[in-house]
Amino acid sequence: MNKEDFNIFVKTVVQQLLDMYENKNDARFSKKTSPTEFEKLVVEASKMVIEKNGYACSIDYVEGGHAFPDIVYNFGDSKYGIEVKSSTNANSPDNSWTVLGNSILGSTRIDVDDTHIVYIKVNKNGCFINHARYEDSVSDVVVTHSPRYKINLAQSPEESFFARSGISYKKIKESDDPIGLVTSYFREQGETAWWIAESTPATIRTWNEIDEVTKKEILSKAYLLFPELIYSSGSTKYKRLAKWLVANYSIVDSSLRDRFTAGGRIDLKIGNVEYARLPRIYETFRNIVEDFKKQVIEMPIEELNKYWTAYSSEVDDCSARINYWLDIVNSHLAKNKQSETEIDYLNALIAKINWP
Repeated sequence: MNKEDFNIFVKTVVQQLLDMYENKNDARFSKKTSPTEFEKLVVEASKMVIEKNGYACSIDYVEGGHAFPDIVYNFGDSKYGIEVKSSTNANSPDNSWTVLGNSILGSTRIDVDDTHIVYIKVNKNGCFINHARYEDSVSDVVVTHSPRYKINLAQSPEESFFARSGISYKKIKESDDPIGLVTSYFREQGETAWWIAESTPATIRTWNEIDEVTKKEILSKAYLLFPELIYSSGSTKYKRLAKWLVANYSIVDSSLRDRFTAGGRIDLKIGNVEYARLPRIYETFRNIVEDFKKQVIEMPIEELNKYWTAYSSEVDDCSARINYWLDIVNSHLAKNKQSETEIDYLNALIAKINWP
């Protein structure tokens, strides 16, 4: 049995199911039927097709099991699977074929040569059955309690998530870090993927709900990873920071700007030198500069590379990091024709730190 033959096999199973519903008026195709009962209907139809066509095939199916795919067909030289999805929403339109698929982690996955999906939908207009190759039907990756595939049986294979991303279904299945693969893809598209993980608090918080130690940690990391907080005056300067706060700390803050710049301008001194009318963000930075130093020294290079896209880590040490950061900030401040006072103050503050 090859993939093309199995595709024909699945079509025949679907035709058998439709015959059971349309011609034999099987009462089990109803809004009261459970997902497990629909799986059993697919198994029953499969057995009819196998017997009628003389296939040498055994079926592995555990009622109420949680394996993926739900039903495995062993043809001796090959194994294939059918994942059964069902909906009994009376108000759902019969032209919608979207449904959540399995977790991309694949912790309950059974190794098969290919998987198809059979979707049985019962609504106020009757019973409808559709099928497609599983890989071709994945339209996106979404989050419930874990990253899951979103399925759309009405789309073409060229519209699938795998076709768009260039990441094959096989590569994700065989990867030791499937979430990392998908996260990297979204990052390359300029988007931020957020998954509930052990390192991310599961409850959404505001800035005022976190302790002072965590606030300092966040601010020091933010200044390091997002130097635009200092040099940019545009309305989008907090865009990357806001996404990072959600992804790493589950923090949503409607007053994010005020954490850095509330209060207008201020006069600051380093030694006997006074720097007049600096933006308030420099005072905020000065207050956590020792924590900033700690982050410069200890931040994992993998984390830096996510946000410092032009940083060369061939020679990665404290000096290389702070010089890279300063070059970015100073060059943008100069380009934006901002006050030389800001550049002088920042360089003096960094020079005052006792670097290793």
